[in-house]
Amino acid sequence: MAATFAKVIKVWLDDEDPALARTMRKLDEELARAGRAATMLREAERLAAPLRALMSAPRMFCRSSWPRDRWRDRDSSRNEGGWRGDDLRDPNVTPV
Repeated sequence: MAATFAKVIKVWLDDEDPALARTMRKLDEELARAGRAATMLREAERLAAPLRALMSAPRMFCRSSWPRDRWRDRDSSRNEGGWRGDDLRDPNVTPV
């Protein structure tokens, strides 16, 4: 919008016609160009909507190639000393 404004102002400063015909023509051209750009952006958003919905789908619908249950079982056997995974303390360090 700033570039459009600058282009129209440049023509307006050089326009000697009291009716400002050149300025109005430039303004119409630039507004039409901005309208086309907005239409293209809306179209791009419409085309990207399915991809955006797919990327934000719940994890339960998106199977991962990573077997998470296997890692959970392995970690639980290592943490038998009462240390929980959400505990920020190191289980191998004796408290002072």
